[in-house]
Amino acid sequence: MLGFVVILIFSKKWQDEVWRIKFVEGRAILITVFAEVLTLSAYFSSAMAYQCYYQTGVVTAAESSLNQLLNLFSAYVLRRFFGLGRDESAKGVGNKLLSALLIMVGLSLAA
Repeated sequence: MLGFVVILIFSKKWQDEVWRIKFVEGRAILITVFAEVLTLSAYFSSAMAYQCYYQTGVVTAAESSLNQLLNLFSAYVLRRFFGLGRDESAKGVGNKLLSALLIMVGLSLAA
């Protein structure tokens, strides 16, 4: 953190970038903040799962499945309701849900 502050103080380029934030749409900033909060909570949850469960392969598969579901949900909502993202985000939802469901069934059988 201290290194970031030092660079920010002495770098004109970084100062200009920070100044340009006021021209960014508020919705984009809110989505970015929300994504960062989700990332931090996912990292924390993942670290706790690896610490609490002895089979890392199961934790990795569960992490992948939940990541797939969250990405699918986020991409679908952002595309459908906010017009953000690619058209492919809202296509093939059934196949993507089936894939995540199969992974979860496999995890249930393995656990």
